[in-house]
Amino acid sequence: MEADFRNGVLSIRIPKARTDAGPLRNIEIRSNENS
Repeated sequence: MEADFRNGVLSIRIPKARTDAGPLRNIEIRSNENS
């Protein structure tokens, strides 16, 4: 998936809003679990 991001494949196939929301949600969940 990292390669897809570098190649811009995911950013083209998936709307920018979804690509932005996905990683942000994962970070929020991880930060909540750590704290």
